Amino acid sequence: MGTSNACHAVVIGGLVTVLIAACTSSPPQPRPSTAPPTVASSPPPSSRPAGGPVELSCADSISASPGDGPGILSVNGLTLEGASGDLRGAAPASVGLRAPAGPRLYFVKSPAYLNATTAPITVELTASSKGYLAWVPARIWTGSGGSPIDLRPWVTSRLTFDGCPDRDTSYLGGLLASNPHVCLTVHVRRAGAATSEATRLGGAGC
Repeated sequence: MGTSNACHAVVIGGLVTVLIAACTSSPPQPRPSTAPPTVASSPPPSSRPAGGPVELSCADSISASPGDGPGILSVNGLTLEGASGDLRGAAPASVGLRAPAGPRLYFVKSPAYLNATTAPITVELTASSKGYLAWVPARIWTGSGGSPIDLRPWVTSRLTFDGCPDRDTSYLGGLLASNPHVCLTVHVRRAGAATSEATRLGGAGC
């Protein structure tokens, strides 16, 4: 027996017309692929933030002078409020802040002050310090409208406060650390100075 595909020729007026009947054989079926299924790779887990240097200008500050309360630390022309003594950090979300994803971080509020005409001051965390600087423009700190203040674009290990030529200034924000018992070491350098001054932020036991 041959295939059941049948083709019939009919002669009409000397012309041959070929009528092709429907073929009863099934078309070849595609062979199933033997290649393994593609599995989408998962993104790596979030890591600690690694922001680049941040510079805050005169316009990013408010007009203010430091008080005389506890925790005042002055170094190389920069005054930090709440940065000395036993520093206990809080979960950022509990104080209305949004911190970078990744390992847990703890926040200590520490307004920074510069006197009028003070040259720009750069603060840099040492490589061994497990934390970040988290000061933001005043418009970000005061203009959130009740929403969490987003620290993420401003988190860094190197920050410059420009200050203002005609008024005392304050920059709003503070410190992020990987341990609630905050202990960080920073180098503070005034523009034009040949050296920086190392300062520990935290209590004597850190």
